[in-house]
Amino acid sequence: WSRYLGIYANNAERVADAANGGAYSQMLYQTWGVNFFTQEVKVNPHFSTNLIFNGSLEFRRKLAFDFGLKCFWQQDEHVTLKNPWVQGPMIGKLSAFGVADTGECAPVRGINDMYSTVVDTVNNSPIYITADQLDLNSASQPFRSDYTLYAAAHKIFDFKNSRACNLQGGGSYIIGSNNATPNRWQAWLGLAYYF
Repeated sequence: WSRYLGIYANNAERVADAANGGAYSQMLYQTWGVNFFTQEVKVNPHFSTNLIFNGSLEFRRKLAFDFGLKCFWQQDEHVTLKNPWVQGPMIGKLSAFGVADTGECAPVRGINDMYSTVVDTVNNSPIYITADQLDLNSASQPFRSDYTLYAAAHKIFDFKNSRACNLQGGGSYIIGSNNATPNRWQAWLGLAYYF
């Protein structure tokens, strides 16, 4: 939810809020966190692989059955900032609307501002957001694995002049290791005409 935090872009905006802020002025000097926390990143996707086990049974009268298991594994991504973090942004204190703002900022802030304010006046040192406070893991794809069980049936109908029709139907069920891959059913029906 930090994209909705009120952020001072730099100490000059905090000082201006302290000097000129009044009731209902909070967002005149602050901006939303999304404007600073949206950064260019480098993503290392690491390793992913597929492993497929498949079996087929063919019977007379051109009837066939396929069944199998497909396994997919993907390592978690590693995300880093493309450019160095620029010191400047700080978390503005969530003030009570209707009360004059005084340019306060805090090291952390809850939705209801349950944390104590550390900086109270323009004379105190501001508390800047540092690069190590950014949670880059929240921007990455976590490790995931999924397993697909599937089965299908095929029936070929021959016609004159080397023409044929292939009727097929099947279904699968995907089992995911976490919510990155939701469990789901799939069914299909197909018709191919050869001439």
